[in-house]
Parts: sequence; C-alpha cells; structure tokens
Amino acid sequence: MNFPDLRDNSKFLGAVLAAVFLLAILTPVFLSVTAQALSSATIRGLVMAAITGAPIPNAQVTVPLLGLQTTTNSAGEFSWETIPLDDAVVPVTVHVTDENFGDWTLQDVRVLRDETLIIKAILKKSPV
Repeated sequence: MNFPDLRDNSKFLGAVLAAVFLLAILTPVFLSVTAQALSSATIRGLVMAAITGAPIPNAQVTVPLLGLQTTTNSAGEFSWETIPLDDAVVPVTVHVTDENFGDWTLQDVRVLRDETLIIKAILKKSPV
C-alpha cells in the first residue's frame, strides 16, 4: 500500500500549524471560562415565627443584587445552589416578606465564593 508523503503537502502542514495555534490560543480562554463557571456560592435559609418557632411557608425571599427570588417551602426553607459570582466576596441585602408576619431585612451580608451562606430569619407577627 502506498501512502502519500504528508511532509511534502504544504496545505496539510498549514492546517496542522493552524490547529496547534488555535489550540494554544483557546486553551487559556476555555480554562478561564471553566474557572468562572466553577466560582459559585450557595445560600440556604429558614424562615420561622418568633413566638412559636414554627416554620413560615410561602414567604418571599429575595436577594436583589444577585437577581434571586424564591418562596419558602412547607418547612420554611429556601435555597439557591450554584450562584455564579464574579468576585470572591459580594455584599448583598436579603429581604424576607410574608403577608402575616411582615418584612425582615439583612443588610450587607457577605456572600463568599465557594461557600454556603446560611440565614435564619425570625419574623414577628404584624399587628392587624
């Protein structure tokens, strides 16, 4: 079987050099994007009544700076997993609102890259 001598094929060598060049350029970009995608945080919490300690279901929980919004489950729990962060530390404000228990705000809490922030919001019943 006769194989062509690829060393004499300038188009082939040009394609190989172009591929190596692109690989050398794109590898750092890919690694940077991958590292950013892995740079994330988690926020978990519990919303409960001050007097009884009972969980408060269906409370609205928001972190406006990060564009996060959710509702507590039947156990008063909420969570956001894999929140992308550009910085190692992001100061945020957390708001909790319930129609029966009013509002609760935690200002300037620090969300840390690759960490889990755990919040316990204890709400008092709003006067009628």
